[in-house]
Formats: sequence, structure tokens, C-alpha cells
Amino acid sequence: MISLVSRTVSRVGVVDDDVEARQSYAWTLEDADVEPADEDGPLGDLESYASTVVGRLDAVLCDHHLKVSNYAQFEGVELAAKLYEKKVPAILCTSWATAELDFIRKFRDRVPVLLRPEELEPETFMAALRLTIDELEGTFTPERRPWRTLVHVAEVDPEGKFFYIRLPSWTSDEIIKLRQMDLPERVRKRLGRDHYLHADVNIGSEVASDVYFVNWESE
Repeated sequence: MISLVSRTVSRVGVVDDDVEARQSYAWTLEDADVEPADEDGPLGDLESYASTVVGRLDAVLCDHHLKVSNYAQFEGVELAAKLYEKKVPAILCTSWATAELDFIRKFRDRVPVLLRPEELEPETFMAALRLTIDELEGTFTPERRPWRTLVHVAEVDPEGKFFYIRLPSWTSDEIIKLRQMDLPERVRKRLGRDHYLHADVNIGSEVASDVYFVNWESE
């Protein structure tokens, strides 16, 4: 059992389509002094499963790729984001963070921490849990806090899949690739090279892969 300022965490669900991975995660959670709950599939649809978590589990540790062998009808980042909305802390631990970045970024405003499996230790799990719970209670780290930000559109994919942006107020001039489908339709219709948009962005992040964008508006 982990006693934090705002709540106690004693039972943590382990969500992964791989039985051996769930067992490995369970050992780590036991070392962190919490009780692992093996979430055997199939888990069904996102809303139904997330609803079963509330009141039954204090937190969830989950992989990203969950649709394998009909284990779930959703991916792990979707579950973590949905549980965030329900005020249940969820820690995403996956080796797919880079390969699935375009998809995952859409949900990062509701996924405070993303760990790789080799990073998962009792200490890193507890640190991730504390950060997530703090954010659920309204306390953001400088790296995670969103600010209304000017977004410069550097290039637009003519096939309509991606667009590429710079953040004038960010510490880096790095180009970030985003999906056009994640924009509201009214903004997407006006998208063009050298246009400027506004969004809520965590510009305190030092890593491009952790930057998220919400509440898009065109100038």
C-alpha cells in the first residue's frame, strides 16, 4: 500500500495482452508494496471496461498495444486517457512510444507519464504515480503545464495526412510532425503553409515527443 497526500493506493490493475508481461509487471508492483490485479482479457470496449475500474482499482499499469488476440477493443493510451478523465491514475508502460508517437500524442494531455519497460522499477512506478495523482488534483509540473501558445505551420502534407509546425515560444526550433485528422474541422479547412494557429501546449517540455496540443484555434 502506498499512502500519498490525497489518496491511498493499494490495488493496481495490470493491463497487457501478454501473460508473461503481466506477471513481470506484477512482481514490480509487489516490490512497490501494492497488490497487483491481473486483468485477464477480453476486456471489451473502452467505456465499459473503464467503468469497471472505478471503485475496484486504485490505479492501473498498462501496455499500449492491447488489441492483439482480441484482448481489448482499445489501445493502452486510450485507456490511460479515459481513466484520467475518471480521476483514476494510469501509468502507460510500453516499447511502442516511438513507433506509435503520431497516435499517442493525441492523448498526451491526459497521460502525464510514459515509461519504457526497461525503465519500470518500484521507484519509477511510484514517482510516476505521484506525478499523475498530483496532476489529477490540479498540480502540474513545469514540463506538463499547458500555456496558450502561437503555433507556426511550417509545411502541410498535400495528401492531407500530416502537417509540420514550429513553436516560436519553445526553447527549440525543432520541427514537430502532427496529424491533420487531430485538428477540429474548422481549423483543418484553413490549414496552410506559413499560417499561424493557437493551441494549449506544454511548452515547458524539453522533449518534442512529450509535447501535446489541445484546444486548437486558427488566427
